[in-house]
Parts: sequence; structure tokens; C-alpha cells
Amino acid sequence: MFCGKCGHKMAETDARCSLCGWRNPRFANDKNTADNLDYDEPSQQQFQQAEYFPPAVPNFYNQPQDYYSDDELIPAAYRGADVPKQRKKRSRALMVTIIICAAAVLAAAGVLVGFLVYHQSEGYKLQQAETKILDGNYRSGIEQLDNLNSRQADDTRRLAEFLELKTRQFDVAYNEGMLQTAGEDAGVYAAALGERFEALGDLQLPEKLQSAYRTMQTRYEGMKNCLGKLSQADLYDAQHSVLAYKSRKEGAGFTVEDLSGVVKTAEPAVKNLETQVINSEAFQALTADCGAQAVKTMNEFYQITSAQVNQDAFDLENYKKSQRSDATLKLSDTVSFYDAAVGTGLKSLTSNADAEANAKALCEALKIAWTDFSFTVKS
Repeated sequence: MFCGKCGHKMAETDARCSLCGWRNPRFANDKNTADNLDYDEPSQQQFQQAEYFPPAVPNFYNQPQDYYSDDELIPAAYRGADVPKQRKKRSRALMVTIIICAAAVLAAAGVLVGFLVYHQSEGYKLQQAETKILDGNYRSGIEQLDNLNSRQADDTRRLAEFLELKTRQFDVAYNEGMLQTAGEDAGVYAAALGERFEALGDLQLPEKLQSAYRTMQTRYEGMKNCLGKLSQADLYDAQHSVLAYKSRKEGAGFTVEDLSGVVKTAEPAVKNLETQVINSEAFQALTADCGAQAVKTMNEFYQITSAQVNQDAFDLENYKKSQRSDATLKLSDTVSFYDAAVGTGLKSLTSNADAEANAKALCEALKIAWTDFSFTVKS
């Protein structure tokens, strides 16, 4: 209990306050205790003034801040009422922190495990092999596929081995700045590559490599279609107009009938060359993306033979209007020597044998260059 006068903490069994002398009401009927008198009138009190105003009594209303602790002035039943609540909040915060930390650790561990597992997976190894193959690192790509036995891994390995063979053999022998023939190493390897490529068939490959393989197939099929329609006979006949013009230009006589025969031989051949090869989508793609001399020579050959036969056809119509078919004619602007060139790397025409050799050389050189173009595909 607390003193009713000064508020000093008292025991329940204390009859009086030890500081101010206030009497505990519980002992009101006790004859051994004096009544609580008017404390403003010390003369009426039954105890000494020193007892009423003890020297050690502090000013209750202006006592030092640390004289009594808060708990001493608060009934025991109410002391520390907020402690359980604060502890509960702290415990909950600690638990949340622990859970968050544990989740973060588990997530990091999961990412690490996933990373390690993925880097050992077939999908990752196939992706790495695909990148290396598209970059031209065929051997490294093949090694990346070690211990993989799926259909996709096997097909990827087969394509990489094919491309590595091209690099190791064909690319070493091939020279895009020259017209190479079937009898040379480049021609032999080109033929072997074509057979091996056809044997690959339908492959199951990673996405980017699959796209590159489809491009190879498109180019190779375009080559086969164009060259299958381009005969050496057409290449030979197309030159007939240029060779006949050389003869006329150097002073040889000719008739309207002779010129008509030249046009009838050269014009269909040049027309076939134009429609089957030059204007085809496959050859135009080859011309746009391939800088090989064989491709340039093919275009030169067409331009020269086409221009000559068109000129002959135009002259023939004029001669028919003004000359008899059997009359011998000569050009007025003759020269002692006329260079009947039909394309870079080909022979200037002096005879039918030159025309035949040119037809063979151009056809073979174009196939070799087109083979390189077909199988040179990157991402």
C-alpha cells in the first residue's frame, strides 16, 4: 500500500508511515496509535515535530527523477504489462527475418544446383555445339557432343563432320579467283561433297543450325536444277554467233543465208541460258552473295553472247530487205585481228574447239563455285 499523505510505499502491516507518520486506517481502532491529526497544525499532533517532518523526507512532488523507479510507484499487478506484447512483436520479427534468410539461402542453392544441372544437360551441350558449328569451329562442336546419343545429337554431329570435311579438303583446294575444272582436286572434292550431302537426308537439329541446314538444301537444290538445265551444248552454240562475227570482222565474205544460220544456232542457246539460269532465283541469289570468278564469268559470257546474237538478228532483218539471200557480203569496217573474248578466264575464240573447251570449263567451274556457296552458311 501507499501512504495517504506522502505516497511513500508501506507494508500492509505498517501502522504508520515511516516518513510522515500517517496512520494506516486498518489500525484506526488500535488504542496504541494516535489519530491522524491536522498535519497543518503540528501543535495538535501527538508526536514530535521531528517525526512529522523527518529530515530525510523528500519533496514528493519534486523528487529526483531517479529517487524511485517507475515500478516502485506502480502497483505490482500493473507492472510490466507491455513486456509480453513487445516480446511477441520481437519474436515475430525475428521469425520473419529467419524465414526470409532461409528462403534466400534455399533460392540461391536452388539456382546454383539448377545452373550446375543445366550445364550438364543435353540441351545446354547441344546449344554450345550449335554455336561453335555456326562459328566454323566444327571439331570443337563435335567434342561438345561427346557422350550424347540422342537423334538430335547424332544428326548435329553428322552435319558438323560434313562441314569439317569441306573445310579440311575442299576449302584447301578451292580458289574462288580461278576457273577450276572437274579434274582438279577442287572438282573431285566438290563431287564428293555433293554425294555426302545428299546422304545426310532429313536431319533433326537445334533451331539455328536447322535453319542453316535448310539454306544449304535450298542452295544445293537450286544448283542442281540450274546446272541440270544448262547443257554444254547450249554454252557451245551460244558462242557460234561471236565466232562467226570474228570471221566477218576480219574480212571474210558471208551471205544473208549464212547469217541466218548463225542466228538460228546461237539465238535458242542464248535464250535457254537466259531463262534456265541467268533469270532464275537460285542463280540471282548466287550472283548477289558469291564473289567467285566463275559466277562473274558466267554473267560476262551471257552478256557477250546475248549482245552479239541480238546484233546479228537485227542485221539479218536489214539484209533481208536490201540484199539477195545468195549475195556475198563483206563488212566495211574490217580489222586484221578481232579478239573474240567471251568471258574472263575463257579462251578467246579462234575455232570451234575453243568454243567447246570454253563450254566445258565454264560448266565445271560454275558447279565448283556453286558447291562452295551452297555449303558455306553461318548464323
